[in-house]
Amino acid sequence: MAKITCPHCSEVINLASTMPGRYQCPHCNEFFKIAKKQPKPQSIEIRTNTIQTPQITQTAQFNPDDVVLPKSTIFWHNAKLVVLTPIGLWFIILGIVRFDDSGFGTFLGIIPILFGTLLMLPAFYNSKDLKNKKTEYMLKATNQILPGQKISSPSKSVLRQVLLILLALMIIGIILYGGAMILILLMFIIAGGGGGGF
Repeated sequence: MAKITCPHCSEVINLASTMPGRYQCPHCNEFFKIAKKQPKPQSIEIRTNTIQTPQITQTAQFNPDDVVLPKSTIFWHNAKLVVLTPIGLWFIILGIVRFDDSGFGTFLGIIPILFGTLLMLPAFYNSKDLKNKKTEYMLKATNQILPGQKISSPSKSVLRQVLLILLALMIIGIILYGGAMILILLMFIIAGGGGGGF
C-alpha cells in the first residue's frame, strides 16, 4: 500500500499500487495522474541552511535563491527576453505613432500597443519567472511536485488573458468597422449609380 498526497486537496490517499494512470481522490473527487517513473533530474545544485541547536536538528530550509539552474534553462529564458522584448517595444512605439483620435486610427494604435505589451510580458515578469523556475526545480528535486506541473505567476496569467481578450476584441472591432465601411460604400454606390441625371 502506498501513501500519496492529493495534488488538489492535499489529503493523504492510500493506494494499492502506484502504477502509472489516472486516479480519483476519495476526499475531493478530483482526478489526478501518476506518471511513469521519471529519469534522474538534470544536475541541480541546492544549498541548504540546516539550523543546528544543542537538542534539536531542524529540517533543511530551502531557499529558491540558492538553486542554480541548468545553463540550458538560463539560455532559453534569456533568449526569450532578447528576442521578444525589442519586438514588443517596437510594436508599442508603432502603436503610439499610429494612435490618433479618429475611430479607425484608434484601433490601428491600440492593437500594436496591446500586442507589444503581450510580447513584453516575459521582461515585466523576469525576476518572478526565474524565482518560480528555481522553486519548480527545487520541488522536483525533492519530489514535492508532480511531473509536468509548473509554477506560474497568477497575475501574469491573468494579465496575459486580459491582453489576449482585448487584442481579439480590437481585431473583431476592426473587422466589423471595415465591414460597416464597405457596406456603407456599397449602399452609396448602389443608391448613387441607380438613378439617372437630374
